[in-house]
Amino acid sequence: MLVLGASSLAITAQTPKLILAQAKSPLKVSILTSGPGQQLYALFGHTALRVRDAQSGTDHVYNFGTFDEDTDGFYLKFLAGTLNYQIARTTYQQYMAEYIADNRWVFEQQVLADPDVLQLLADSLEKLLLPENRNYLYSFFTNNCSTRVFDLVLFYAQNPVPSDTLLKPVGHTYRKALRPYIGGYEWLNVGINLLLGPFADQPMSLLQSTFLPENLMYVSAGTGIATPPQSVFDGTFTPPAPQEPDVPMILFWILLLLLIAEAFVMKPAVRRSDIIDIILFAASAALGLLLLALWLWSHHLPLHLNLNLLWANPLNVLAVWSIATRHKLLTRIWLIVYLVLLSFIIINWSRMPQVFPLELMPIVTLLTFRTVNRLFRFRQKEAAADEEVMEETHVPGHSSGLPERNNPG
Repeated sequence: MLVLGASSLAITAQTPKLILAQAKSPLKVSILTSGPGQQLYALFGHTALRVRDAQSGTDHVYNFGTFDEDTDGFYLKFLAGTLNYQIARTTYQQYMAEYIADNRWVFEQQVLADPDVLQLLADSLEKLLLPENRNYLYSFFTNNCSTRVFDLVLFYAQNPVPSDTLLKPVGHTYRKALRPYIGGYEWLNVGINLLLGPFADQPMSLLQSTFLPENLMYVSAGTGIATPPQSVFDGTFTPPAPQEPDVPMILFWILLLLLIAEAFVMKPAVRRSDIIDIILFAASAALGLLLLALWLWSHHLPLHLNLNLLWANPLNVLAVWSIATRHKLLTRIWLIVYLVLLSFIIINWSRMPQVFPLELMPIVTLLTFRTVNRLFRFRQKEAAADEEVMEETHVPGHSSGLPERNNPG
């Protein structure tokens, strides 16, 4: 999360006037920011706009984060970037009841603008509720419930925010910004970091950082487009803190040590070794096919050009097929190419344009070891394989009817 002055307001010449106008106006528009929840879609918090009209007695909340789980092909459309999210309206009481039930904290900030401008903002929200306007294509980093609110408030803001301020780097990348929210969910953290490509490792600007609701709350106060946040409900739920080392990393290192022991300590068994290698190469190829499909098929830019394809390589299907069919030449050729790719990753681990999760280090090391082991112990394995085949073709107690070569009679 950003380290911004959440409790301080950027003061401009207009600020006192806007605060006074806000106090006198019967119409008030405020930003509601809620903390993380336990459900997957709620892990990063939420942002909505509250519109209160003392004259009409209405108190509505406009929410850009609604979706229909009954949509045909919901999850496929979500991954493809073709899922429509919607703006919806509910009462403030109904909205708060949900977050109180989930024990999620909620903060509120008054949007600083003249009454006439607040009315224009409220009218624009009503227009967005029309069937022809309510849908939008969701994008986690660039077009979500938080960015939609900030863009709308920024458009009507009367405390102008200089472009230089909005484009100022915040010293974070998208990937780093996610860690406080998902780092404690260890397997989810590994999975999300696997799917994200180099887009997630570009430095964020202040404007881009508002994809996270909590960041938006701080930026809104720090730039003077809204008042400092005031607590509405003190929910106590917080995401679990990241642990070092985490469970996936420990398990992956144990797997690496076990398979090294299989190669050096246990009695050599070609068939067992082949099965292990087939499973490893098949798993990496399957993951690679998924990453390749998301790159070519999905509209989500953060899933494109994923450099995990260097080790989770779809062409490992060649290794699987060649090992299973004992196609020795093809196996050697592909494994040499694959070893070069793996070596490149290990040598340049910290210099790649995409950050690889540390949990992957034992997996990449394991694939490198098994590749080297298969390449440079090939002849011994071939000889052992021939012996196994000969043993299987010899049936005890059975004679071919031909004299043995060492039998003189």
